Amino acid sequence: MKKLTILAGLAMALALALPGPASTAGVAVIVAGGSHTCALSTPGGLTCWGDNISGQLGDGTTTNSLTPVDVVGLTSGVAAATAGDFHSCALTTAGGLMCWGRNLNGQLGDATTTSRLTPTPVMGLASGVAAVETGSAHTCALTAAGGAKCWGINTYGRLGNGTSGNTSTTVTDVIGLGSGVAAIAAGNEQTCVITAEAGVKCWGRNNLGQLGNGGGGSPGDYSPVPVDVSGLSSGVVALAAGGFHTCSLTAAGTVACWGHNGSGQLGLGTTEGQATPMVVPALATGVAAIAAGNNHSCALTTAGGLKCWGRNASGQLGDGTKTDRLTPVDVWGLTSGVAAVATGDFHTCALMTAGGIRCWGRNLEGQLGAQTVELCPSLFLGDVPCSTIPLDVAGPAGIDTDGDGTPDAADADDDNDGCTDEQELGPSETLGGLRNPKNFWDFFDPNMDGSVSLQDFLEVLARFGAMGDPDIDPLSEPPPPPAYHTRFDRTGAGPGDNPWQSGPPDGVISLRDFLALLAQFGHTCAYL
Repeated sequence: MKKLTILAGLAMALALALPGPASTAGVAVIVAGGSHTCALSTPGGLTCWGDNISGQLGDGTTTNSLTPVDVVGLTSGVAAATAGDFHSCALTTAGGLMCWGRNLNGQLGDATTTSRLTPTPVMGLASGVAAVETGSAHTCALTAAGGAKCWGINTYGRLGNGTSGNTSTTVTDVIGLGSGVAAIAAGNEQTCVITAEAGVKCWGRNNLGQLGNGGGGSPGDYSPVPVDVSGLSSGVVALAAGGFHTCSLTAAGTVACWGHNGSGQLGLGTTEGQATPMVVPALATGVAAIAAGNNHSCALTTAGGLKCWGRNASGQLGDGTKTDRLTPVDVWGLTSGVAAVATGDFHTCALMTAGGIRCWGRNLEGQLGAQTVELCPSLFLGDVPCSTIPLDVAGPAGIDTDGDGTPDAADADDDNDGCTDEQELGPSETLGGLRNPKNFWDFFDPNMDGSVSLQDFLEVLARFGAMGDPDIDPLSEPPPPPAYHTRFDRTGAGPGDNPWQSGPPDGVISLRDFLALLAQFGHTCAYL
């Protein structure tokens, strides 16, 4: 669920625009579930981190992990992976399928409803599987023969087997799709496929128009069998199914979305839902890949840049704010160099062409793979840890992130930026009293050239005493005079903290901020 899905038969169109897996220096694939994330290494080993309440990390425990841990029995031989809300699955190089985590609705496909802390085989799919996708509590597989099969919870007919309301703990066939399927995507309560003709069909709940056939609109609307998506009978190369919306990508690089739009996740500039696909105006061309989260969406451009839109209360858009965006905005610092994108419920991750993974958004369960100092609002949990800008994930075990020949577990500088990893772990760690500037918020470096210079010093001086809202949107809200830049505002340190180890911005460029800059003057540490 909520991840990148590439059309197997037409993947060459995307391969021409994107760098191959080898360029990611040890990581081949990233996938994001509800509140956990997994990375597949080029040797075929799988690691996961974040929420583990149901054993979805696959390490044999139910303990959350802030850093990547090996999935038991899958340190090699994995070809692909996927992550749902509370379960995960892996496709082996032999074409077999294994799943683990929550199984209350039979989503693991092992003929039981017993949750598993380590991978267990899916009954009847020991071979012949070409792809796998996880929804919130259901799972679907694409066979090598082009057939679609699903299992797990079946409310609103999301399994596509012609029934609704029952749970299936074993694999069932999707009606009418015994062959001719090229790719599959699963959302919360809807499932979609790309056909061999590059058209799109969907099934499941349709109360918010998520099937894209022009119907739906009432709470009980659904289809237990596949229906054609309006206007998408050909030319589609990728799908991304989010919480209650779906997006498609054509061979021409055009993105179209449909379904729920309460947070602007369709990218149309409004919050009005759509029952049929609508082209995202800002993404009519030049897109190489797409991903859809619970209420946000992202697009990877052919130039390697990343744009996101929709819900942003947890910082999941990565633009340095907590402001919802109705149209695509650039992810901070990721206008190039991105190889792939994955979206969870409230977080997003990017695989970098130069090596390594960066994540942002909610971090309550450690799904970012990094420590954070920011707080974001949550509807039921109050303020929760988050990051509104991309952070580097600690190197997955067995992966050589920087390509220097030393696995991350034994490498003191996984990202090869000149600052050892132990000096980058959290807000209390320092480098000679100074923080590593590769995190834009840690140093007063507005031009992000890796050095705190005289120009930076004078710029802070010019803004001394300026007041402002750290979350102000300069595109839609007039900034208060004089101009305000949140990167210069690091006040709010607790007793005993150094000025440069301060907390989030407090809205004032103060003497403490000025002294913090002075203490860092002239320091350099290369950016990634």
